[in-house]
Amino acid sequence: MIENRHHCLQLVRPAPQYLDSYREACQETFAAVHNSYILHNPDTFAQWKETIFADFDRQEHGIDLPSGILPSATFWLVDKARFIGAINIRLQLNDALKDYGGTLGCFIRKSERRKGYAAAALPLAIDRARQLGVDPILVTCIESNTGSLRSLLATPCRKMQSAVTVADGVRTRIWRFWF
Repeated sequence: MIENRHHCLQLVRPAPQYLDSYREACQETFAAVHNSYILHNPDTFAQWKETIFADFDRQEHGIDLPSGILPSATFWLVDKARFIGAINIRLQLNDALKDYGGTLGCFIRKSERRKGYAAAALPLAIDRARQLGVDPILVTCIESNTGSLRSLLATPCRKMQSAVTVADGVRTRIWRFWF
């Protein structure tokens, strides 16, 4: 748990007591993200509400994953009982994720962005990844994502590197941070 300003943040396993708040976050944010891998489509809630937790467990244990998809653990960032965001910890990296994607994926719901939650979540996510045996931890960020880049630059790391790569189909400068 981290207390940051007025926040009392925890990084928890997805659980039923947060499902309504998670669904609200999906409703407010799903159409506003370029990559919805860490969110569920709120229009199909009736289809995934019964399987979401088992699906997260299978993903973490590498059960029935599509070709090219690696095991990852999902955690929800909550402030009291309110879902704030999600962290996805990739337990392994392939060459594509070593180039762009890295170990950690982070999503903050639209209404809670620019409030310091991502910066507060980063140390929690790094600690949780270490608890899962991930070392080193690679976090990548496109240079134009100035908010995330500021958070990463403010967090002590083992090594950082700038490179040009293709991210989401566009040639762009990225930063790689190893923790």
